[in-house]
Amino acid sequence: MGNSLDLDEVDRSILRLLRQNARMSLQEMSRQTGISDATLQFRLKRMRANGVIESFTIKANPAATGYTVTAIMLVQTEAERHEQAVAALVKIPVRSPKFTGYWVSTTFLSRSGRGA
Repeated sequence: MGNSLDLDEVDRSILRLLRQNARMSLQEMSRQTGISDATLQFRLKRMRANGVIESFTIKANPAATGYTVTAIMLVQTEAERHEQAVAALVKIPVRSPKFTGYWVSTTFLSRSGRGA
């Protein structure tokens, strides 16, 4: 079976609910779907084990956290200016910088005037 899993309508309904609210309780899922808690728990465990569900996460409000702009950039540099570009970019507060060959890929998070 590997990391592949054939999803049926029950699995898809669980995923739909989790996309709306990743913190939804099994009881609430059961109420909305009519599927027992035990079945939901089994299905969730199976989808996690098979890589269908990688993680449960949040979607933060950028304005409430003080981050007003998110930009993902891919910068191509000339060979002779690559080190200069990397040196300039590492001074900028970023998340997940990646420097590969002559490409620089990073995510910039700009802050508003609000405190951290």
